Amino acid sequence: MIEIIAVLILLSILAIIAIPKFLGMQDDAKNKATLAAVAEGGIRVMQTGAKLLLQNGSIATNAQIVTELDLDPESSDAGDFSIDYSPVGGASFIHVLAEGRIGTDVEGGFGSKNFGIPHS
Repeated sequence: MIEIIAVLILLSILAIIAIPKFLGMQDDAKNKATLAAVAEGGIRVMQTGAKLLLQNGSIATNAQIVTELDLDPESSDAGDFSIDYSPVGGASFIHVLAEGRIGTDVEGGFGSKNFGIPHS
């Protein structure tokens, strides 16, 4: 009987330690997924800038890049995240915001970063 009580106490202690660690791992995974979505948005900014450079023969402004991204519905879709783009800092930066979609594991997660674009 004492052995069963001892085992139950040990299992309780393990559960008290393991559950918060597991919940912390879920938050870490959500944060890393958000960072990946923001990086994906940044890559799309750079690709669009390069595409416009090749098409027009000159470096695009951040407003032109954002307009081009807004015309492509796929540019705002990153799986469980939606991505928004906005020009900031004159002609030097584009702000990328990634937000977790409702009903997904990353719901409520968000992250953002300013990406510099080449300018003349």
